[in-house]
Amino acid sequence: MIPPYFRLLAAALLCVLMPARPAASYEMLTEGQSLTGQATRAVLPSPPMRLGWTSPDKAFWINGESPEPKRDTAGQIVHAHGAGAMGARYRLLQHGRFALSLVPTIRAQAVWQEGDPGARQGIGGALFEELSVTLPAGFGFRARGGLGDRTGVAGPVPRGMASPSLALRGEIGFSGSLAPLGFPEARFDLQLISIKALGTEIGESRPPSSCELKLELATFRTAPLRIGGSCPGASGEGRVTLGIGGRF
Repeated sequence: MIPPYFRLLAAALLCVLMPARPAASYEMLTEGQSLTGQATRAVLPSPPMRLGWTSPDKAFWINGESPEPKRDTAGQIVHAHGAGAMGARYRLLQHGRFALSLVPTIRAQAVWQEGDPGARQGIGGALFEELSVTLPAGFGFRARGGLGDRTGVAGPVPRGMASPSLALRGEIGFSGSLAPLGFPEARFDLQLISIKALGTEIGESRPPSSCELKLELATFRTAPLRIGGSCPGASGEGRVTLGIGGRF
């Protein structure tokens, strides 16, 4: 049962994250996307609104994002969405280079699409276990797995449907310095994220799932380069995204 004050906080967060028009941003992003059978596009869209706070000990955080709404050729908004999440990290075990943590999270989202009578809002939760390993030479490995509803794990929710069914989310990450390659100030972060729904809903032929690969390259005082795409062999339409962002 989600505490009432968590629901109020999530509702307030959604009000902030779902502006009627594109809002100012703390991050500048250049993105190009290549879809199967479509020409590559490289544009400079209005940056998304991103807000967040993390406690000094990284034991609690809250963040949210509202990307620029999608518009048709006439300039009318056809799709808009925003999401916010908060969570805590409880250290269960610390032994040498190994750390095991319990990470409960609450996530809220709102989506509006052309043809909908109003915004579809949802709130959900998930519980993750996280293993992190500090490796020699400044490298690090982390693995996270958890169970929650589709909203809680940021999984795909079909249009016109709620998200009561459960889903699994798994993440594997490897990060470190590129000093061995001659770039002492550069770092990389490679992630594999997979989400699998555990049950179908009315109107679904099969549970939706997703798989994504992400790579971020960054150096001190420069904007990070982000590359993402669907996993090889994953169901659905293949995609590749390229982004350059800088926080200020």
